[in-house]
Amino acid sequence: MIAGKKTLILPPIVGLVLAASALWLYAEQLDSEGCHYPAGEMVEVVVAKRPVRAYTVLTFEDVQVKKLPARFMPPGFLKAQEAHLYVGQRVRVDVEREALVLATDFDEPDGEYQRVIF
Repeated sequence: MIAGKKTLILPPIVGLVLAASALWLYAEQLDSEGCHYPAGEMVEVVVAKRPVRAYTVLTFEDVQVKKLPARFMPPGFLKAQEAHLYVGQRVRVDVEREALVLATDFDEPDGEYQRVIF
């Protein structure tokens, strides 16, 4: 009778250990490739002030700067100090109002840049 109970208890325990190990490995992976900003640090990012249609040229009137928690920023987000590099370039996707503007939203540069001074 006791041997039967051991076989019923052992699989859930092994399952919990495996699940905990998988969760720990996932958390380690997020830490190693994730954010390098300390908790609570804010970063000035570029967001769309209004909807921007695909294949239009981004202007300063299309964007605004907001301070958001750095830990939650996706790869390729535009920092406020990088805005001048992308204004004047054509976006290749629709960018919704209040959405982060990402480097991947733009066409590949063709070698010709418009210099915008503000």
